[in-house]
Amino acid sequence: MQRHGSRLGVGLASWLAVLASSTSVVAQNVNVNPGQKFYAGATFELSYQGDGTRITSAPDQPNSRVGGSAWGGAATVGYRLTRLVSLAAEVSVPSRFQSLQEIDYFETFRSERRHRDTIVSALVHLHAPRVGPFRPNFAGGISYVQEDTLSRTASAPISGPSRGVFGSFTNDAPIQRATVGVTFGADLGVALTEHLELVPQVRAHWISRAAFGQDGQSGFLFLSPLVIRSGLGLRVSF
Repeated sequence: MQRHGSRLGVGLASWLAVLASSTSVVAQNVNVNPGQKFYAGATFELSYQGDGTRITSAPDQPNSRVGGSAWGGAATVGYRLTRLVSLAAEVSVPSRFQSLQEIDYFETFRSERRHRDTIVSALVHLHAPRVGPFRPNFAGGISYVQEDTLSRTASAPISGPSRGVFGSFTNDAPIQRATVGVTFGADLGVALTEHLELVPQVRAHWISRAAFGQDGQSGFLFLSPLVIRSGLGLRVSF
């Protein structure tokens, strides 16, 4: 993992510890419903991270970044410290999206990348008071991210009668990297019963990515640091 990613993780861990410790002050003044200290939820979500062309004069760099959208799911388990504050662990796993990159360097190399980011987050939730059936809450914390790409490449001549005619793709090769990030988001709990809520939610993940030339092939992906995931789920309190 990169050195700057480690510094980011240490700083964020310190921030989370301070925020979590501050909840003990709130806990002295707010009672917790003893019957609903825990909650768990599952969410069907759409993940998106930016793609698009890249302007580069370097012949050994791709002309686009790896990006796209994919459906997936997330699971959450939380513990209420007070009626207003809770701590939660959240796991978000999308399916893979497909993206193409090309490099023109003696030959044209076309790489098919099928990528996903598995994100595990430790979050502090701040719950607003309920208004009718609605209760919004806001979340923030640190995340561990597993970048996982399956890559295969085909090539074609850049001149001559076979120009632009690509051969067969190579076998899939994995490109994997572990990194860290920060996560912020919001939920809107809509009460269906005393213990069950319908929960639209959105998460913004800012991830420490590899720069060109770093961490092997990961630096050729030019992944966007911003990943947006939104979805709809159910949450049960007990």
